Amino acid sequence: MHLKDTVQELHGDLTKRKCQPNESLAQSIEEDSKNEGIVIQEQIKILQSNKAGFEKDWEETVTKVTYEREIFYGHLQELDRLQNENRQLSTIVSSLEPFVKSLNSVSKRLSPMLLAAAKDREQAQIMRDLMNKIGGIESDSNKR
Repeated sequence: MHLKDTVQELHGDLTKRKCQPNESLAQSIEEDSKNEGIVIQEQIKILQSNKAGFEKDWEETVTKVTYEREIFYGHLQELDRLQNENRQLSTIVSSLEPFVKSLNSVSKRLSPMLLAAAKDREQAQIMRDLMNKIGGIESDSNKR
């Protein structure tokens, strides 16, 4: 039986049952109470001696949690910024898409003409180079 239950039983004997109190029970309760008090005091001393270590650990834990929270919210803010930037880029690309399609269509229609013009320019350049060479040969032969 627990100390509290024993005290309640003794109290009931004295108040409700009006019977002769058990003196040995009272002495046993008093001794048990003293022993419990000693055990409690020892536990308090143990906790007090460990208090500084616990407080240091708690402070380190709080610091670590605070640091991790800052990192978490920093990542979250960066991801929000990137998400907004991505939305803006998607909007820009969507608005440019009709122009890109239009330019591709025009480019496809003009590419044969552009290729022909490029060939003509290439051939014209070859002709100029040949003419320059011929002119250089003629001036060399005139000098002799």
